[in-house]
Formats: sequence, structure tokens, C-alpha cells
Amino acid sequence: MTTPYCPKQLHLGPLEQELLTVLWDLGESTTREVQEHLLQDPDRELSNSAVHTVLNRLVIKGWVDFTLVGRVYHWHTLVSAQEAQALAIQSHVHHV
Repeated sequence: MTTPYCPKQLHLGPLEQELLTVLWDLGESTTREVQEHLLQDPDRELSNSAVHTVLNRLVIKGWVDFTLVGRVYHWHTLVSAQEAQALAIQSHVHHV
């Protein structure tokens, strides 16, 4: 039996969590697609480079990875929403 994948760092900031949720909703997406999804909120201002930076942090933390097609990053999650929920519950139980 193999051990399920676990990200290197479980704690995520609010914007990291939001971008992860966007990727779960959209599936594999480019930086621009993620940014456009976030900018559907007219009160939101977030540059393409800011989105790219946060997605890179999610790569470092082990939640997201990417493929490079030409010069375009295509981001995808390494953990499903259901797996993330299970990890959160497990983490909470271990800290109680």
C-alpha cells in the first residue's frame, strides 16, 4: 500500500487558498486564466505577476505543479479538494 501524497507545508495563506480553490474549480489553467477568474470581482486588483508569484509559492509548498508550453505556464493541483479536506482534518486531530 502506498502512502498518499502530502504537501511539504500544510498551512496556506488566504490568497494561496483562494488560488488553489480556483485551480480546483477550473482544472489545469494558465496564469492569465487564474487571474481573469479572480478579476471577475470588480473590486479586485491583482496583477498577472502577483498571481504567478503566489502560484510559485504553492509549487514550493507542494500543492501545485506546472508544465511549460512554450512560454506559458499551465498550472495544476497535486492534491484534490477532497484530499486537502482530509489532510486538514488529520492535521487538526494531531494538533488537539
